[in-house]
Amino acid sequence: MSFRRSIIKGLTESYNHAEAFHLMTYQSEDGTETEILWNSRDGVTPFFIAGKDGKTEMKHVEWHKDLFDPRYIPKPGERVFMTISKEDYLAHIKKQVEAMWEADEFPMKEHFESKEQAIDILGEQWQEGMPCIRTVAKEGWPNVEPEIGD
Repeated sequence: MSFRRSIIKGLTESYNHAEAFHLMTYQSEDGTETEILWNSRDGVTPFFIAGKDGKTEMKHVEWHKDLFDPRYIPKPGERVFMTISKEDYLAHIKKQVEAMWEADEFPMKEHFESKEQAIDILGEQWQEGMPCIRTVAKEGWPNVEPEIGD
């Protein structure tokens, strides 16, 4: 192992999650879309995310090429993983329930007795350290815009 690799290995081992502060590559199944997101914290990240369009499924690829950079400063327009607060998560769930309650495909009203019940049950899924994706605002990091769907 090279000296540089041993230093980086030592730095990354001081965090609880292997993907802490890494630049991570996500790609669409057909390979036409690729995006690099920075994990801005010592927390887990999903294997799959929605692309910037909110529809394209993107998969974390080439894990061995993830770059550890705790001092990275993302540029406006780049997306980053952050930790979502319980309050923001619940606000997101409320919007999702409203939007999907009478949806043409998979309406939530067929699975819950009321919107309040849906919000309560889905809200219980929040966990400390849960990730969300935010886009860096034009003012630059650490200013961020809401995630698609917020």
